[in-house]
Amino acid sequence: MHRTSLEIARCFNLIVIIIYIKRRMGITCYMLN
Repeated sequence: MHRTSLEIARCFNLIVIIIYIKRRMGITCYMLN
């Protein structure tokens, strides 16, 4: 059985949030250096 669209959307949102936080942290570290 394939995943429901709600589960896919939830996983996609989680991935986007993680990438966004990593990018924010990376920019912060880059500016501190």
